[in-house]
Amino acid sequence: MRVLAIGAHPDDVELLCGGTLALYVDAGAQVTIAIATNGEVGSSHGTREEIAERRHAEARLPTRSARS
Repeated sequence: MRVLAIGAHPDDVELLCGGTLALYVDAGAQVTIAIATNGEVGSSHGTREEIAERRHAEARLPTRSARS
């Protein structure tokens, strides 16, 4: 089974359905997360480019299953 989760902003998918996606992973599904924006205006800590780069790095962090 393949699951595609789409979010408008970084962290949306993880915060809103991360637990459900982890259960799918535990069940053997291939889960893909697509994010529509860079998230560069979601913080005042740095330039837009720095914030977007940080958000991309956070999105690439390894994820864990619901049992971890």
